[in-house]
Amino acid sequence: MSDESSAVFNDKSLDEPTPAGAPLTAKYKRSFAYDTIKDRLPIIITKIVDHLYRDKNKIIEQFGEETREDIKSLIGSFSKLRNELQTNKPLVPITLGDDADLWNSCVQGGKWFDSPWLLVECYLYRRMRDNIAQSPSLSDFDQFSEQKKSGFAASMPAMKALEAHLNGFISDEPLPDLGKEQFFQLLKVSLWGNKCDMSLSGGEQRHQNLDPIKQLAALEENILCNHLENAWAKILKLNGNSSAIIDIVLDNAGFELFTDLCFADFLVNRQLVSTVRFHAKNMPWFVSDATPMDLFWSLEYLEDHIPELGLRWRSHVHSGRWVLHPSSKSSFWTLPHAFAKMKEVDPDLFNLLSSSGLVIFKGDLNYRKLVGDLNWDPETQLSTALEGCPKPLLALRTLKADVVVGLEKSVIAKMTGNWMVSGEYAVIQLCD
Repeated sequence: MSDESSAVFNDKSLDEPTPAGAPLTAKYKRSFAYDTIKDRLPIIITKIVDHLYRDKNKIIEQFGEETREDIKSLIGSFSKLRNELQTNKPLVPITLGDDADLWNSCVQGGKWFDSPWLLVECYLYRRMRDNIAQSPSLSDFDQFSEQKKSGFAASMPAMKALEAHLNGFISDEPLPDLGKEQFFQLLKVSLWGNKCDMSLSGGEQRHQNLDPIKQLAALEENILCNHLENAWAKILKLNGNSSAIIDIVLDNAGFELFTDLCFADFLVNRQLVSTVRFHAKNMPWFVSDATPMDLFWSLEYLEDHIPELGLRWRSHVHSGRWVLHPSSKSSFWTLPHAFAKMKEVDPDLFNLLSSSGLVIFKGDLNYRKLVGDLNWDPETQLSTALEGCPKPLLALRTLKADVVVGLEKSVIAKMTGNWMVSGEYAVIQLCD
């Protein structure tokens, strides 16, 4: 293997914290952005190169003999990408895709350690897709697919345990308060499902094998801002509306996606909403993010391994109770823009979400984009940071980046160490 992984550059990053209100960036060494770009992102690229070497014959078997030379080229282009990152080279233009001009207007003149973290981390995954698209025989290749599939399968014990709870929640028996407690439990399971994030772990597989409902009590004090009551009140306002739609902007595939689907199943079965509309990434993204193919594969896998559940969920798709917003209609989720720019960049998507009964944004990256990935004071009002985003919205996020808003001073005073980036703390935040 190439020795490019050991490449270094003259590190001119500043040994100081990120200034207040500034975009998060690796130009400041005392930031999680610096650690991410210096250490985590090269590891992710290295794991892809290792996967291409190790599983070359399996990939050829799946995509055809003509991919043999393309795999060699891809190994070279990914190694080159890693070297560009580690030596702080200029961000080179994207060459293929309808979104290339948008991307190139953003990256012009930028460098890996000098540009905003949100831009360069998103750019990394867009460059990966650009590299793969150079080889027509591999155009459908997802470099993270095997990790996502194996993580999903390894979580089967937890999924079966959650299914047992879910079946009780959606039975024909009436539930106290229309199912308020069950709503709370499933929403919190969906929240904590976000801990299974492979981009934070440098591509290492993470899965869940314990009963997630039984873990909730121990995690309760780690929810630093909890708007569950407000979220329930918002859902109750939709209850009985025959055309009530909520949107879920997905984050990770694997166990987190399963928890999102359980929550959506509860909502439509208890007739709290009529339709749940999902939004997935249109390309492999941040290692474990869910694509349309991940969603369809998961449904097929469940039909084989938890048939009753899998068939019920398939019926939701066929009946239109569950809808996947076509990724062909929008590339916005895989652009580097903060969501405050949605109205300008993708007005159709903005109008669609603004007409929703509630938009649920899952995970850390969506949260970073909601608040612009700026170094906010954690006491900043949520509504201030979310200016320009489609509302009403609910953010479900475990903290994996050094940005958060809407916290009480008394909560912040108790926090120590790397609490913003450990994935051990979370927020449930509603903005109307």
